[in-house]
Amino acid sequence: MWVSDIIGDDYKKWEGRKVLLGFGTGRGKTRFALNIYSRYALNQGRSVLFLCNRKTLKTQIKDNIKLYGVSMVLEYK
Repeated sequence: MWVSDIIGDDYKKWEGRKVLLGFGTGRGKTRFALNIYSRYALNQGRSVLFLCNRKTLKTQIKDNIKLYGVSMVLEYK
């Protein structure tokens, strides 16, 4: 089961909430966050914060940001 299948359109009701996606490895968290939620949030004038605990995840997110065309990215090193 993919994260996007479980969440459906419920993310549109998350306004003003902090949401943590706690799903197992390989369930589509990053894909959902970048491809669906980030685009929606940016169109609503909102921001999305990605916290990475590993360099490889940070690299994956940066590469996917380019792939999905999500803009307005700030990076803290």
